[in-house]
Amino acid sequence: MSNREIADDTIFGPYFGDGAPDQAVMIREKRKLYRVVQRFSVKMINKLNEKVDEGWGGWDDPELKDRLIIKMLEHCLECFKMGSAKEAVDIANFAMFIDWIENEKEKP
Repeated sequence: MSNREIADDTIFGPYFGDGAPDQAVMIREKRKLYRVVQRFSVKMINKLNEKVDEGWGGWDDPELKDRLIIKMLEHCLECFKMGSAKEAVDIANFAMFIDWIENEKEKP
């Protein structure tokens, strides 16, 4: 397997090969990831604001966790059927809701 292929059991392949990565390479990779997450999070909040403007709410209700998981999986299936990641923002938002219910619900 080349160092750019993705292993079956992980989202990331062994990008740096068998040796220890160069510090400069790691810093560039981290900066690139930071920029990607920042850009994607703007898409997430824009979509959430649209939904709030439409009257949607209740995302933080623990009793809705199972329904949120089902909705997230439906969006994943839609991505698979379409062969694109058009639903990626919705999937990420559902994942965030589920994470909040699981881990953050006690915090203000």
